[in-house]
Amino acid sequence: MKEGQVLIDLDPTRNQAETSHLKSDLIAAKLDVARLHAALSDGDVLAKFDPPEGAPAALVAQVDDRLANLSPGMAVTVEIKTGTRRIISYLLSPLMRYAQNSLLE
Repeated sequence: MKEGQVLIDLDPTRNQAETSHLKSDLIAAKLDVARLHAALSDGDVLAKFDPPEGAPAALVAQVDDRLANLSPGMAVTVEIKTGTRRIISYLLSPLMRYAQNSLLE
C-alpha cells in the first residue's frame, strides 16, 4: 500500500436509493397529515385539502366523501359506463357480422 492509493471505493447508489425511499415516505406522511386535517374540517373536503410543499395533489383522490392517498400498486375497481346494448344484440352480433360479410362476396 502506497501513500495516496484508494483503500476503499464506496458506491453511493445504495445510499441514494435509501434516501429516495425515505423522502417518499416523508411525503406520504405529510400527505396523511394534510388529508386528515381536511377530513376534520367542516365543508368540502377536497377544497380544504392543501398538499404539503413538494407533494403533488394528484397523489390524493376523492373517494365518495373522503380523501384517499394513492400509491403505486394499489388495487382499484373501475366501472366503465357505455351506451345501452341489449343482451340479444350482444349474443347475435357475431352472426350478424358473418351474415353481412357473406353478402359482400
